[in-house]
Amino acid sequence: MGRRNTNSPPAQSPNVTGKLRTTMKIISTLILTLTLATGFAQFADNTDRHNERNVYLQALKQYLDFRATDSFYSKLKHIDTLYVYKDTKTTDSLLNKIGTTTIIMIDDPYTFIKARGGQGITLYSIFPLDFENGEFWVSFVPFIVTIDKKRKRGLMFSNPGSYKIVYKFDNGHFVFVRLEDHGI
Repeated sequence: MGRRNTNSPPAQSPNVTGKLRTTMKIISTLILTLTLATGFAQFADNTDRHNERNVYLQALKQYLDFRATDSFYSKLKHIDTLYVYKDTKTTDSLLNKIGTTTIIMIDDPYTFIKARGGQGITLYSIFPLDFENGEFWVSFVPFIVTIDKKRKRGLMFSNPGSYKIVYKFDNGHFVFVRLEDHGI
């Protein structure tokens, strides 16, 4: 009888090999997609700290411009102070001013409102940059925040809607496309 070579791998059926190949393709595609998405998100989300090119600052600027020119909002009072909920992902790089509007970061709305004698504020919560179908956007919600008088402690948050500032990324810059008003 002949000797059997124990170093060679056992023969696999074509069905197992095909399934393995398909699984490996799926895993490879998934790894590649996640790697590219992460790399692209890091590049696109690199927002030059503390300058006018910051995408979150530009989104707020587009919103203020919209309020100044929209037929409904332009009749309302100009926003002198924009209260923004402090979030290390989105607000660390904001400047303190946009035109004549001052930006104040709030990390504890209750203490801030109490210090103002209980006078409520509109507090803007900014969400991280998102991407889909070739468009980037920054979303934010202006909450009307007041002290909950019934409970004597705590806050009431009223949400009049949200805004989505949409951009395309062209030649290394965010190019404004549109503002979507998702009011109630």
